[in-house]
Amino acid sequence: MLLSFSGYLVAQTDCAHPVPFCTPGGSVLLAPGNTVGAGPSYGCLSSPVSAYWMYTRITTAGNIDLQLSSSVDFSIICWGPFPGTGFCANISAANIVACDDNATSTKTLSIPSATVGAYYAFMFSTQTPQTVNITQVGGTGQGCGTNCNEFVPPAVCYVNADDNVHNSVYFNHDMNAALAGTIIYRESAVTNVWDSIAYVPLTAPDVYVDTASNCNQKSYRYYVQRLDTCDGRSSNSGIHKTILLQASLGVSNVVNLSWNNYTGISYNTQYIYRGVSTSSMSLYAQVASNITSYTDTSPIGGTAYYRIAIPKPTGCTSNAGNADTLVYSNMRQNAVSGIYELSALPDWSLSPNPATHTIKVNCGLPYSVVITDMQGRTVLRRTGLHGETTIAVNDLDRGVYMVSIVCERGTGYKRLILD
Repeated sequence: MLLSFSGYLVAQTDCAHPVPFCTPGGSVLLAPGNTVGAGPSYGCLSSPVSAYWMYTRITTAGNIDLQLSSSVDFSIICWGPFPGTGFCANISAANIVACDDNATSTKTLSIPSATVGAYYAFMFSTQTPQTVNITQVGGTGQGCGTNCNEFVPPAVCYVNADDNVHNSVYFNHDMNAALAGTIIYRESAVTNVWDSIAYVPLTAPDVYVDTASNCNQKSYRYYVQRLDTCDGRSSNSGIHKTILLQASLGVSNVVNLSWNNYTGISYNTQYIYRGVSTSSMSLYAQVASNITSYTDTSPIGGTAYYRIAIPKPTGCTSNAGNADTLVYSNMRQNAVSGIYELSALPDWSLSPNPATHTIKVNCGLPYSVVITDMQGRTVLRRTGLHGETTIAVNDLDRGVYMVSIVCERGTGYKRLILD
C-alpha cells in the first residue's frame, strides 16, 4: 500500500507543530536547515542534525509495517503511543517504538499492536535535501484512514466592519474531506502575540463575527488556520488588518477624515461614503490607495455619517460573503452643535426666531434645509426648495435647534429657539 499525499508534504521542523501522515498517503519532502537542540531522547539518532516532525492517529487497530525509501541516506525515529498531538513533553527513551540510523537509503519501521485513537510521533533527520517515499508493506492497522490530505492553503478573504461595530472575518471555502474546520486568530494587546478566538466547523458558513471587537475603538489584525480530521493544523494564512476611520470638525465647520490603509488586500482606489443616516449613505468621493486623509469642505448640515470602502478582492470563495462588493471601515458621525453658529451664506434668512408654529427660510439659490437637535439628531429635513419657504415646526419639542441650509454656494448655520 503506497502512502500518497496528493503531492509533496513538507514536514515541519517544530515538534509542537507536526503534520499528519496517513494511510493512504505518499511522499515527504525533507530540506535540511534547522539544527536539533536539546530535548527528548533521540534513541539511535546519536547526533540528529535537522528535525522534521510528523504524526499519525490510529483509525484501524493492528500492526503497521512501513518501508521508507529515498535516493540518499536519512534517519528516522518513532515514539508512542500518546493520547494526542501534544506529545513533545512526554517523549522519552521509554516510549521509543522504532529507530533506524543505518547508513542506507531504504529503511523499515514497524508499529506493533496499534490501538484505535492512539497517536505516534515521527522525526526524520537528514543533511541532504531529498524526498522520502513511504509504503505500507504489512499489517492491518491504519493511521488516519483516508481523511488526511494536503491542505488547500487557507486564506482570509476580507474583514468587514458591520453596522453593529463588530468585525466579520470572511475566509475562503474548502470542501476537502480532510478538513474539520477553520480556526480564527486575533492579535492580542502584545504585537505578534495571537489569541485563538473561534473555531468554525466545515459545515458552518465561512464567516466569523467577532462580537468582542469594537471597530470604532481601534484597527484589528486577524489570520486563519485549517484544522483537519486528524487534528493537524495547516500553515497560517496571510494577516489582514482592518481600517479605522476617524473624523473631527475643523475650522469653518469642515469635516476632517483620517484612516489607516487596509492590509491583506491589494487595491488602487478608496471610496468615501457620506450620508445623513447609516441607511442612506452614498458615494461622495474617491481617492488613491496611498491617501489616508480627506477634508469635506461642504459637509451636510446637522448629523453626517462617513465610511471608507475598498473593492472586495477577486477570487474570494467564502460562501457567506458573496453579496458583498465592498470592504468597509467603521462608520463615524459628525454633528454640528450650537457653538458653530455660522452664517457662511450672507443672502439667506431665518424668521421668526424665536418661533412657535412656523419658520420662514429664504435663499436666492435652490437649497435644502436640515434641522437638528443639540444631540446632533436630524428632526426635520426639506429638499428641493426655492425662494421663501414656510416650514411647520409646531410638532417639534420646545427647545434649541440648529438650522442648516445647503446650496451650491456653501452651507450656512443658525441657532433656532422654539418657545
